[in-house]
Amino acid sequence: PSTERIIPCDLALIAAGFLHPQREGLLEDLAERGLEFDERGNVKTANYQTALPKVFAAGDMRRGQSLVVWAISEGREAARAA
Repeated sequence: PSTERIIPCDLALIAAGFLHPQREGLLEDLAERGLEFDERGNVKTANYQTALPKVFAAGDMRRGQSLVVWAISEGREAARAA
């Protein structure tokens, strides 16, 4: 109780998968603008920041298949990095 808070943002995405994020759609569009992928097909970041300004990635999108606790932790770290 009383631990909820609202963090304003333009768009929030939940990415969950077992190999790498699907590139069709949003990621394909962002790749045309310079979004990069690592050797495993995940979104490439430096301190959660992608190659695009104001575009961050965390959790499965950045690490690949992992535990939900990592995704939660990374989501918080990405918000701090913004």
